[in-house]
Amino acid sequence: MKKFVLIISSIVLISIVSLEANAQVRFGGGLAYGEEVRELGITANALFGLSEIVDFQLSFTYYFVPSPITIWELNFDGHYNFTEPESTDIYVLTGLNILHFGFNFEIFGSPNGFSTND
Repeated sequence: MKKFVLIISSIVLISIVSLEANAQVRFGGGLAYGEEVRELGITANALFGLSEIVDFQLSFTYYFVPSPITIWELNFDGHYNFTEPESTDIYVLTGLNILHFGFNFEIFGSPNGFSTND
């Protein structure tokens, strides 16, 4: 799984670096609420206009959960736009979501941890 994530991340970074100079880039952020997590989070995203009809979006969300637990997610999304940018946005969305859940605990005074990516 880690090798797969590394390969996908490398492809995405290469794609972003090779964007033309006239590509549109938009940044944003906001609050998030995880339905399964049931906690508030903060999110940041960037949308890269690769062409007139294809966009790529990268977003990261960190959830504010109680102390021994950490939860965050990373999203890679591709948009295929059917309409002009000035009108209502209708698009097909495809993407990859990486969810991280971590739990830190102590056994006999020694810090240990557990984390998983889903």
